[in-house]
Amino acid sequence: MCEVMPTINEGDPLGPPHGADADANFEQLMVNMLDEREKLLESLRESQETLLATQSRLQDALHERDQLQRHLNSALPQGGPFSHLISYATCNLQNSGKGVEESSPEHHFKVLFSSFFNIHQSLFGPY
Repeated sequence: MCEVMPTINEGDPLGPPHGADADANFEQLMVNMLDEREKLLESLRESQETLLATQSRLQDALHERDQLQRHLNSALPQGGPFSHLISYATCNLQNSGKGVEESSPEHHFKVLFSSFFNIHQSLFGPY
């Protein structure tokens, strides 16, 4: 009796694709990469626009701070018992916004000076 051996397929159905399937998969991969590239470029554009808007707001805030500082310098008395304290406090106020936590001594000084300024203004009137 003659035994028939089972046939062995050359290609594994779960293995790498051949022919038209490979081309379709490659094309889909390229389309996915291009879509991802477009999403990344759009995200980059949005981030750049946000950065420009933030930089513009920062420049406006710095300009306003400089104007207020000039106004404060012109309004405060240049001599008197509090002149050294006022100049020291304004110098600290300029630097106080950089990484100051609410529990830090710098923050407490800023609050104290602000209170002092408000009391002074209520006693002696606005500048």
